[in-house]
Amino acid sequence: MHDPFSDAPHPAATAARPTGPQPEVLEQLDAQPAPQLPARASDYADLFASVPRAPRDRAAMLRAAEWVGSLLGEDAIYSWEAAGKRGRTLIEGPTIGLAYALASEWGDTATRALLIERTSQRAKFRGEFIDLQRRTLVVREYVFGLSPPPGKFADGEQRIRWETMQEQSAASKAVRGAILAGLPVWFVDAAIR
Repeated sequence: MHDPFSDAPHPAATAARPTGPQPEVLEQLDAQPAPQLPARASDYADLFASVPRAPRDRAAMLRAAEWVGSLLGEDAIYSWEAAGKRGRTLIEGPTIGLAYALASEWGDTATRALLIERTSQRAKFRGEFIDLQRRTLVVREYVFGLSPPPGKFADGEQRIRWETMQEQSAASKAVRGAILAGLPVWFVDAAIR
């Protein structure tokens, strides 16, 4: 089955095709009524149907989360200080690397980021985390303020590069939020203890 969240084209889109007009094929298609697709309960119905429901072994999942946390070490958490009206504040939380590693260990999941809106000053992304065994979809939206490109990024190709980096950062934050909201707190906490 082709991964519907992959950026790669579907295998059918890249298959070798005969070149030039194929009138006999078009005539056959014109002679047949257009097929009616059945209404679908969800865009994810095929994904949900592809994975059998089975209980997860929580003790094994705890060990897996602890293992991931021990491998990532300090890279599991981002942390920096920010100055504000009330003084310095420590900002920290699980990284996107930890989120993806935990989703992989949790198993039978899918993620994606969708660009919802883009203006010259902001980008709005929707992060989705799908747990195929529990048949759940968690959605988190993230609005990212786009800053003007600094110095060497101000012109031409470098400007596009700057904008792409900002959009990738926003998409990452939206997906991270969806994954961490979709995984049980006890599972995430086990990795960062």
